[in-house]
Amino acid sequence: MFTFNAGQMQRIGEQSFLTRMREILAEQFPDQQAYLASPEFEPTVLALVDRAATYGLADEQSAATFVLTAWLLGAEFDTDFPGLQQLLAQDDLTALQKCAALERFAQTLLDDLRQQAEASPAP
Repeated sequence: MFTFNAGQMQRIGEQSFLTRMREILAEQFPDQQAYLASPEFEPTVLALVDRAATYGLADEQSAATFVLTAWLLGAEFDTDFPGLQQLLAQDDLTALQKCAALERFAQTLLDDLRQQAEASPAP
């Protein structure tokens, strides 16, 4: 029988999370397959997970929401939008509330960009 120490279990959990994130991102962004397979992918995602934890987004689902939002809006989205950073830093909000706010923010921003693109005349 195999036994694992705490460090090994953490690494197994990280690898499982990274695999699932890679699959989700590959499905949503098929044009980014090369980056998803690159050596830079895992450190980038783990750095985002660490940053998510500083906002209290330490469980797998909320960390995944943070990573997906970063994928949509840019890796530094939290600092690029100071109001969003302030919201994420609020101690009186739960991780679930922060994730819902991230999803609303990203959806609103993408909807606004789509509307602007549709309203702009094609060159």
